[in-house]
Formats: sequence, structure tokens, C-alpha cells
Amino acid sequence: MSRRSRSQSNSKAAQANQLKCWVKYRSWLIIAAIMLGIGLSSVLNRPKHDTPLLTLNASQISDAMAKEAITIARQALPMLQRQDGSRFTAESDAESAQEVLSISDAKQTLLTGFISSLGEYCQLDWRPNFTRFMQHFRHDLGYSEKQMALIGFIHGYAMSIFSKDLTYDCSPENKAAIQTAPFK
Repeated sequence: MSRRSRSQSNSKAAQANQLKCWVKYRSWLIIAAIMLGIGLSSVLNRPKHDTPLLTLNASQISDAMAKEAITIARQALPMLQRQDGSRFTAESDAESAQEVLSISDAKQTLLTGFISSLGEYCQLDWRPNFTRFMQHFRHDLGYSEKQMALIGFIHGYAMSIFSKDLTYDCSPENKAAIQTAPFK
């Protein structure tokens, strides 16, 4: 294969990869639009989000998006660390057939990740809300170390996705809503 052919082949592969990334990114933008209650065309044009944060609700996130988040987190499990610093092992077929997180847990985690990304955008410390969120699952609900790792991953993944090209009205009212956002 000539050098030029290889270059064209690599270029086509890069373009295909960029398209795949855009499709995935666009699906997260659609979810954000649904969560904010704004029009899809507005989100794809990256508007300023003026919808009050208090209108957000985990039930506005689709089951399909929650299932995708759980799947991605479970695939990432071998990269996640336990409390002792060791890594989790990949799940066996029997383990992967069992439910480890509910759809409701994933929806709430995605919503909390979105709120955290708004907090970060508005230069607020989002960690206290995240800490309360994690303590709820660990102490109040007694979730396992594996479940906590998956929840932490989904939260971070949601933050990274939602923070891309995010604009939001960081008014005092919205900042207060971000800092006191419930996770129910």
C-alpha cells in the first residue's frame, strides 16, 4: 500500500471516528435538552440555558439513556479502583446478567452529574452535593463498593459529557438552586 493510500485510509478512519463521537455527543445533547425542557433545535445550536434548574427531574431521562450509562460504566469497571487501590476485575457472564444498578439509580446519577457540571460552569464547589449524593447511596442505602464505583463513574461521565460547550445563566437564583439541588 502506498504512503498516499495509507494516509487516505487513516483520514477516512479518523473521519468515521469523529462522526461516531459526534453522534454519541449529540445524543447526550438531546438528553440535556429534554432535561432542561427546551427545544432540540435550540440545543444543537448551543443556546444559553435559561430554564430554571428546579424544574429538572430524573424521570425526564429516558430509560435507554440510563441503561446505556450503566452499560458503559460496567465496561469501564476493570479501570476503576477499589478503596484499597486495587482494580475491579471484569465481570463474568453470570455477573453481567445480574442487575447491579437500577434504572432509577442511573437516572438520578446522570441528573446529579448534570447539576454538578452546571455548578462547575458557574464556578461553584459542586463536591458537597456530590458527597451528600454518594453518602446517601453508601450509608442510607448500603450500596456495595462495586455499586459505588459504578455510580461514581456514571457521575463523572455525565459531568464530562454535559460540560462540553455548556452555557448557563449563573444568576444568584440559579447558583442557589445548584447548591441546594436535591437528589431524589
